[in-house]
Amino acid sequence: MTEQPAIPEQNSPAKAVIGRALLISAAVIIALLMSLSVKYVVNDDPSFAMIVSGSDGFQASADVPFISRLLSQLLVALYGLAPAVPWYGITLYLSAWLGLGILLSVPLAGKWSRTTTLVLVAGWAPYLLFGLYNISMTNVTLWLQLGVFLHLLLWLRSDRCFRLCSGWLVAGLVVGYLWRWEMFLVFSVFAAPLLLFVTRKDVRKCVPILVGLCVLVTVDRSWEFVATGEPQYRQYESFNRVRGRFHDRAEGQQHAGTPKALRQVGWSENDYRAYHELWMLYDEQAVTETGLHEFLVANGSEGPGLGLSGIVERVKNIVQGNKMVLPPFVFVVLALLLLHGLDWWQADNSERWRIVVALCVVALGTCAICYARFVSRVSFPLFVYGMGVLVVIGRRQRNQESDVRRVRSVHVIAGIFALTGIGLAATWARVDLSALRSEGNQRMLIQNSLESFLKETASEKPVLIQLDPGVAIMHVGCGPFQERLTEQSVRIVPSGWNMRSPRYRAALSQLQVTSGQELLARAASDLSVYFVLYARPWDDVPRVKRIWETYYQEHFGGVAKGGYRLESVRRFESAGYQLLFFQMNSLGN
Repeated sequence: MTEQPAIPEQNSPAKAVIGRALLISAAVIIALLMSLSVKYVVNDDPSFAMIVSGSDGFQASADVPFISRLLSQLLVALYGLAPAVPWYGITLYLSAWLGLGILLSVPLAGKWSRTTTLVLVAGWAPYLLFGLYNISMTNVTLWLQLGVFLHLLLWLRSDRCFRLCSGWLVAGLVVGYLWRWEMFLVFSVFAAPLLLFVTRKDVRKCVPILVGLCVLVTVDRSWEFVATGEPQYRQYESFNRVRGRFHDRAEGQQHAGTPKALRQVGWSENDYRAYHELWMLYDEQAVTETGLHEFLVANGSEGPGLGLSGIVERVKNIVQGNKMVLPPFVFVVLALLLLHGLDWWQADNSERWRIVVALCVVALGTCAICYARFVSRVSFPLFVYGMGVLVVIGRRQRNQESDVRRVRSVHVIAGIFALTGIGLAATWARVDLSALRSEGNQRMLIQNSLESFLKETASEKPVLIQLDPGVAIMHVGCGPFQERLTEQSVRIVPSGWNMRSPRYRAALSQLQVTSGQELLARAASDLSVYFVLYARPWDDVPRVKRIWETYYQEHFGGVAKGGYRLESVRRFESAGYQLLFFQMNSLGN
């Protein structure tokens, strides 16, 4: 932190830059919503929408992981007033509008060369557009938070030459916190570059805002503690943290040493496939928090580990799995380095070191997060932030003629790099948009098929258990503005990370069973319980059936000497995509 005289704010046209950026953001989002069938990128968001709305046939609840208590209670209240309105999707896109607007204010306010502005916007475009038509509360949170950081960094590095729209920036931070409070606090580390260039006067100005944010966090967390203070919820949180490591981290993945770890905890290979691949966590005696922890310790010690070979293997897997989305980022970064590296070199020693430290913090933070778990909803906003920092960080008391003095060949080479990145991004976008159009048809298949099935079934209010929650019917069948799979009476048993939660237990109680294992046992004889599977052309349906049938035989074998079989009762298909309904039959009784 330095103490230096700040240049007085000028009433330049840039003072209203966020207003213009928000108008552009609104135009982009409206055009995209009118031209594409948008969707959620992961199961989490449609699951959250079902929880706060109760559209899965069970009671609505504000006990939602990740989302702040203030926002979840607001959504429950809105659904109580107007259940047919897709409040979750509307709120999420309004938040995306604000986040995108704050990000776009950076190139609008920055007085860079035309080449720099075009390269930055072109580099951002594929990652921002992807986040709009594959939306998630995670990427929206990061747009809001990192967008505010980037806007403030631009203001500091341009000697505070434009007037900040503090209200919009504070709104961005508040809304970002409300969507994913815990991640918001963790990612505050990316504000570190601001601390290297801020003055004591700036800090004094920010004190009221920081105090207000602390009050918001205190109120929200206190309400959450009071609302979820019972031991049952704490047990669920503890179990879910270990479950998250099991499904999302390398220590839970299968490798050559996994069979030894399975023997240590008493699981069969089919058990592992059921628990890990199909999220079959119903049996509370077989899948305990202690058992999961023991498996993770044993499996992690037998795995590749953190040695050089393990790190190299992990990096190779990340690159191989993201070979379409990484090259555009790399080429645009090279272009921006060519355009702005000279600015950093010409700075005085003190400033140069601050620039280097700021870039290292952003680069190391991005690499660490992407190494731990490379998912688009986290890595893409970090890519956008990283590209923005490369441009903004070197800007301080620059003369507009400085870009004219650049060597023309540098601009040409940077342009070639940028065009290469844009071309690669266009190839990736073409493939992704083709898949998006296909998913619009799949959504209609699920909704129409479910409607037909419910009309045909004799059950008054059937119960659906998903055979593979990883390909959840609500993920494909629901969208941000179409949250209900059907208006008919149906109960979809909470699955995935919902399992073991208080709401999951309340759903079991409503189904008149005391445990998930009892529910599975009942499913073998109750004609109102169906197993449902959404299958894509490349999915191995017989394998999924075999895992379930084997699991039943291993865990309920004493009941049916002849084994168990999933019998198909209805099948809907369109262009290779299927919605399949089964019932579990016991044989040989």
